[in-house]
Amino acid sequence: YAIEQKAQAELYRRQREAEAKKFELQQQAEAEKLQAEAARFSAEQKALGIQAVGQAEAEAIEKKAEAMKKMGDASVLQLILDSGV
Repeated sequence: YAIEQKAQAELYRRQREAEAKKFELQQQAEAEKLQAEAARFSAEQKALGIQAVGQAEAEAIEKKAEAMKKMGDASVLQLILDSGV
């Protein structure tokens, strides 16, 4: 009877260890998943920022081109000479 109790106690201990290990692995997997989601979100936000800067720069170039058109050839030539190009 003592041997049977000892075996049951050992079985119970191993089951608890297995459950603890399973819980630990689940928590680790969840943490890694959350880190991956955070990295993806960060990359998306960075890409949106780069896109916004690109759009703003393109709009600025378009407005500059429109202004140059309105200024006429002489003004454009003067602008080019002033810029040192």
